[in-house]
Amino acid sequence: MKKLTLICFVAFFAFLCCGSVLNAAAEPKAVSPADESGAGPDHGADSGISTETNADRDDPGELKRFDESAGDENDKKEFASVRKKRNPFVFKVGISIGGMGYGILGPRQLRDHFYQFRYEEQSFMAGFRGGIEALFLPHKRHCISVGVFYEQRRVQLKIGDGSLSRLLFPGLTPLLVYYLPLARYVDKSNVDTNYITLPVGYRYFVMDELYIGFSLDVAVLFQAKANYSVIGYTLSVNYMRYMQSIDFGGRALVGFTMNRVFIEIGIGCGFLDIDRLPGERHTIYVTGMVGYRI
Repeated sequence: MKKLTLICFVAFFAFLCCGSVLNAAAEPKAVSPADESGAGPDHGADSGISTETNADRDDPGELKRFDESAGDENDKKEFASVRKKRNPFVFKVGISIGGMGYGILGPRQLRDHFYQFRYEEQSFMAGFRGGIEALFLPHKRHCISVGVFYEQRRVQLKIGDGSLSRLLFPGLTPLLVYYLPLARYVDKSNVDTNYITLPVGYRYFVMDELYIGFSLDVAVLFQAKANYSVIGYTLSVNYMRYMQSIDFGGRALVGFTMNRVFIEIGIGCGFLDIDRLPGERHTIYVTGMVGYRI
C-alpha cells in the first residue's frame, strides 16, 4: 500500500514538471533590439540576408558622384560636355558668289541739256555679285548676318547726243535739237553701275536645311559709265553725275543649305529714287547666290 502511494506521488510530480516544460516551449521567444536591427553576429549568416548597413547602400534620391578617373572614354566625354558651359552664340563666315538681274521701274523718257535718255521697256540685265558675310546664330533656327558685297548693276537704255547733232547739222537750232527724238535713231547702250553693298539680314530656319528671311541693303555707288555710239564712233558718258550716290533697298530671301554649302535666291527693290533726273525711278533686282560657310 505504501509502495503504491509513493509511485502515484512520483507520477503526479513528473506530470507537473512535463506540463511546465511544454508551456515554456510553446510561448514566443522575446527578440532583443539588437536582433531586430539585424546587427547580431550570426543574424546575417543564419537568415541569408545581406548584412550591409544603410550607409553602404545607394540612396536613390542622391546623385552618385562621377569619378572621372574611372569608366571608358565615351563616358568621360559625355560627362565633360554636360558640365561645359554652352556658348549662347555661334559665329560663322559665309563666302558667296552669284548673279544679279537688275532693272528700273518708273518714267523711261528723260532729257538733260543736249542728252536724251530712254530706258528700255522691260529691260532686265544680268551682272555679277559676290562678297562675304558674318553670321551669328543665337539659336539653331535664327541667324543674323552682316556682309560686304560687290554688285554690278547694269541698265540698258538709248542715249541721244544733241551736241553732236548740232555739229552734223549746223542749221538746226538748239531748241529743235533738244526736242528731236534722237534716242529713236541710236543703238542701245549699257550703263554699267558698280556698288559696294552692306546687307544686314535675318534668316529663320523652317527646317534644318530650309530657311526664309529678309535683308536691308545699303549700296554705295563708286562707278557708273555709259557707252554709246554715233555714226560708227563710240563715246562714253560719266553717268555718276546723274545717279544718286546711295541706294537703299530690301530683299526677301529663301535658301537651302546642305552641310556647309548653301543656295539662296533673293527678290528686292529700292526704296529711294536712283537718279537726279526728272521723274522718280526705283530699282528692282533678283539675286541668285551659291556659297560656303566656314
